[in-house]
Amino acid sequence: MVTKAKRVEKPARGYKVIKKKLLQTKEELLTDISSSIKTESNVLRSDIGDLYDLASRERERELSLLLGEKDRNKLAQIDLALHRIEDGSYGVCESCGEKIAKARLLALPFTQLCIACKAAEEKTVALESKYEEEGGSYRDSVFTEEDES
Repeated sequence: MVTKAKRVEKPARGYKVIKKKLLQTKEELLTDISSSIKTESNVLRSDIGDLYDLASRERERELSLLLGEKDRNKLAQIDLALHRIEDGSYGVCESCGEKIAKARLLALPFTQLCIACKAAEEKTVALESKYEEEGGSYRDSVFTEEDES
């Protein structure tokens, strides 16, 4: 039995602008991260002031670390998008397999989901969050004691 090799397409021409945008965003993120690391190391070297100064600096450091993690995640998404452009799978929704609208790709070039799938994902997350906030269980919210009898 002869099996067909998976065909890898060349990157589409229409994605040159998006690839350039991804590379530019990546460069900006790397510059920001580098700057943030330098600033953080300078803060650690500074003299310790009063308690309020120390608390303020600690809060700034916390925010910096959170933003750093967000930037690292964005960098990983950009690298994945660049890889998908090269292997020809860019612009296809990873959930439903449909093409992602060009306008969406231009607005958010590292997206992996079409608008419909992203909306469904966000709705699911919102429902799960609401469920956790209420502290109830699915069983408690669906069945009553009379239903079980």
